[in-house]
Amino acid sequence: EAAVELTRALAAAGPGPVDLQERSALLAVSYAEPSGFVVPRVVRALIALLADEDAPVAERAVSLLMLFPSESHRPLVRALRASSRPDVRRRAAQALSVCRQEAAVTALVAALKDPAPRVRAAAAASLGGVCDSATAIALQAARGDLDERVQEAARSALDNLATLRTAAIPTTQRAPQPGTAW
Repeated sequence: EAAVELTRALAAAGPGPVDLQERSALLAVSYAEPSGFVVPRVVRALIALLADEDAPVAERAVSLLMLFPSESHRPLVRALRASSRPDVRRRAAQALSVCRQEAAVTALVAALKDPAPRVRAAAAASLGGVCDSATAIALQAARGDLDERVQEAARSALDNLATLRTAAIPTTQRAPQPGTAW
């Protein structure tokens, strides 16, 4: 129960971003119980806070959910798919940016077709770290979205994917820079 109360207190702590001490405190309290029962309760509390009417509280909940990618991806996917509120779907898409589970990526790709442009833009931005061809194809299609925010988020995500791919190629396989010899 202390972890859930700490979770709520940290989310309501103020309009600024969650700092390192706050993150460390929540992780320490959440994982202090070896039984593993605390983290799901913390995640449930944070998921509920995504819908908080106080926007800074909800945004801090997003940051805190990112601390638990393995434990939060399923409830975040449910929130992204099922919430009637675009602000909750957008926040879920943002929090899913650290989740690499197939269900999370599939939900983010599907969210590129959400009726709310801010949800589509958040989904595109969150896909910027997922290096696979299906994601790249979906982001290419999102570049043609009618909303400029979605187009920009898709462009930025594709640029990030290109950077990640380049960084993953061993230096012996990279093409030489102009003016240098093989």
